[in-house]
Amino acid sequence: MVTSKKVKSSWENSMMKKSITVYLIEDYKPAKTEFREVLNGLKDICCIGNSDKVKEGLKAIIKQTPDILLIDINLKDMNTLYAIRRIKDLMPELKIIVLTSENKSLEAVMSLSAGALGYCMKERDVLEKAIRTVYSGACFLDGSILGYVLKYLPPVDESMSPDKPNTADNKYMLSKRELEVLKYLVNGKNNLEISEEMFISVYTTKAYIGNILKKLSVSDRLKAVVKAIREQLV
Repeated sequence: MVTSKKVKSSWENSMMKKSITVYLIEDYKPAKTEFREVLNGLKDICCIGNSDKVKEGLKAIIKQTPDILLIDINLKDMNTLYAIRRIKDLMPELKIIVLTSENKSLEAVMSLSAGALGYCMKERDVLEKAIRTVYSGACFLDGSILGYVLKYLPPVDESMSPDKPNTADNKYMLSKRELEVLKYLVNGKNNLEISEEMFISVYTTKAYIGNILKKLSVSDRLKAVVKAIREQLV
């Protein structure tokens, strides 16, 4: 005979499996408290934990394996873009949504290129939509951010046919070092981080970036990143 306690436990486990489990990494306490309350107030979404530090959160998500990770774009203990790449290396199936309080198209592109599936404003009315969209396997960009990102997309280059071999490197005549710098740009590295990774001066890094912009015929690093992603240059 099954006891009521066992029946209850079985029911709770069943309900948990039906829920979308979410873990939150946010170091601004009021926002963390608000998001936790919002999530736990939703019928089939459950916030299973939260942290204000990446290292602490990483240990928790490895153990708890949530469906969704919500992570603030401006964390104090670790660069968020670096954290996303590190987390995706360890947990490639984990779906990540970056939380932001400002419309920044460069951050949106960088977040997606780092491995996130969503870039969401810190607003109650879009949070649930973002979670459900990303949980379904699609990408989410808040409407107010999407417009900023789309306007930077370069026109389609019809010469880059899928049936043709990828000759993008030769097309733009990027050197090996320039391609390396471009890869770091796509991965969200700033000038100082690129300099440290490549063991070159910041001045040299800026010179490389200037050459890249000129060769790609773009006016800023965001357009260079978008073009690199779109044409699979790196």
